[in-house]
Amino acid sequence: MSWFSMSYVFASALGPAFGVFVSDGLGYLAMFAIGAGVAAVSFVLAIRVKIPRLNGGAPSLKIRGIGDFISLKCLPLAAVICVFAIIWGIVATFIVLIGEERGVMGIALFFTVNAIALFFTRPPAGRLSDRKGLSAVYYPAAVFEALSILLIAFSQQLWLFLVAAVCKALGSGTAWPSIQARCAQLEKPERSGVAMSTFLLGTDIGYTIGPLIGGAISATFGYTSMLLSCLPILAIGVAIYAFWSHCSKRRQAADSAR
Repeated sequence: MSWFSMSYVFASALGPAFGVFVSDGLGYLAMFAIGAGVAAVSFVLAIRVKIPRLNGGAPSLKIRGIGDFISLKCLPLAAVICVFAIIWGIVATFIVLIGEERGVMGIALFFTVNAIALFFTRPPAGRLSDRKGLSAVYYPAAVFEALSILLIAFSQQLWLFLVAAVCKALGSGTAWPSIQARCAQLEKPERSGVAMSTFLLGTDIGYTIGPLIGGAISATFGYTSMLLSCLPILAIGVAIYAFWSHCSKRRQAADSAR
């Protein structure tokens, strides 16, 4: 799962850097034209994917309730990943503007360094999660995420932003695939699609509201306050995860006692 999700994160990390490069050199029209071309290629590749049906049967289209398209078991972890997505949405949207305001040249390298760090950190984090459990990855990731937020909030030099990019990879970058894999494990194989759609629902909501939150705060209080506001948001995610983990352990202990 960590290898699969790296393609998604690489696109999210390298896309903004490439967009800045193209828009600076060729303008926004060329940037959006290239984006449309990439989307067209993606569409062609997607329609050629062959998806085998479970047990050779036809998929059921009958919906009996909300549980048919949302995994209630995965909702807490979807909320946790939503927090990471909110923070990334804020950082990815405003990092270039922050660099310009502070006179930091080459700020787009933040995305490149982040992507390189992800390549080296995600697979080991996935293996650690498989061996030691999700908490062994999540809690250190939360610490690195907080450190990256603080670095971006107060950095005035490029190298500090690049250190923040590495911390970001060690933060949400390592927790992301581990949480995704855990969501898949919470449901039966025939409901893996529901589990993944619930997980992605959290990411989509986070990506949507993150820039809105960041824009509202930065317009009134500035970029530093905007970034510092990510810390209580992160704390909410840690609290949700800790509660979910505690309940999961109690449930497993009760099942073992039976």
